[in-house]
Amino acid sequence: CAAHSGATTMYTSAETIRLLLEIDPTLAILPDHFGRTPLNLFWESHRDVLCRSVDDFREYAELDEESLNFLDLELSELYWAAKSLLKASNTNKNTFQMLHTVINLVDCPDEFVFLTIKMNRIEAQQVDERGNLSLHVLCATRDSEISKR
Repeated sequence: CAAHSGATTMYTSAETIRLLLEIDPTLAILPDHFGRTPLNLFWESHRDVLCRSVDDFREYAELDEESLNFLDLELSELYWAAKSLLKASNTNKNTFQMLHTVINLVDCPDEFVFLTIKMNRIEAQQVDERGNLSLHVLCATRDSEISKR
């Protein structure tokens, strides 16, 4: 296993996350003994990959799953692992909007918000259950570089 690349390791982690959440989705919201959820730990563990990778995609107006897989497999696996955690921790089981969800998370890295905007451009025009666009939520809740762009 030590000879595997970072992308292979990330793929293994993403698949393991998906499998565990298929068994019990409530695992995504259970805190550890320090009060951190799996999503908190995920952001801490992968912030460096996000920061390094997202700058490479600023020139793209939008990304889709296929192009992200082709351009950066490690970042693609990170995105899908995070999406699995976010879906499992979603309290409103009737709807799930990736863009609205990440914007509402205080500890979500700005780089992941940026990537989510690129991957979910159509959601920018959709309202959440309160009637807010993602731009409303972004401007009201996040003090970040993203909301200043």
